[in-house]
Amino acid sequence: MLRNPNLAPVNCMENTVADFHLYRRHLVDSLRYLLDAAEVAEGAEVLPTYTRLAKFTRDLLGDSGSGSGGSAVASGLVKEIEKLDALIGKADIARRSAGSNTIAPSDQGELHGPPLRPALQIIFKGTLSLDTMP
Repeated sequence: MLRNPNLAPVNCMENTVADFHLYRRHLVDSLRYLLDAAEVAEGAEVLPTYTRLAKFTRDLLGDSGSGSGGSAVASGLVKEIEKLDALIGKADIARRSAGSNTIAPSDQGELHGPPLRPALQIIFKGTLSLDTMP
């Protein structure tokens, strides 16, 4: 409502949820960039910036080779992924079992108009054997 006070409450809520998911998307992208930089740092002859980013990433997420069990950030990420997995599963079940108000047209699949046989005879002028056609 700060950006546009004339929004209806429903639109305001939808924008708030969209902003929340955009913020989460930016966080995931940032984490992906950090992990990509850490992967590049494992190669030979890398810039010191990649090495520092790899160290920062290992410190943030906890080095799995250290045996210390990881960090709070890493365990929080795993918990959030598990929650999202369950939530997406519930949403998928709801989507599959949702009813539909759509009614198919009654004439769907029926041909209307003149028969095609005379038109094909004119177009192909005897070059096509119409005796084999239905």
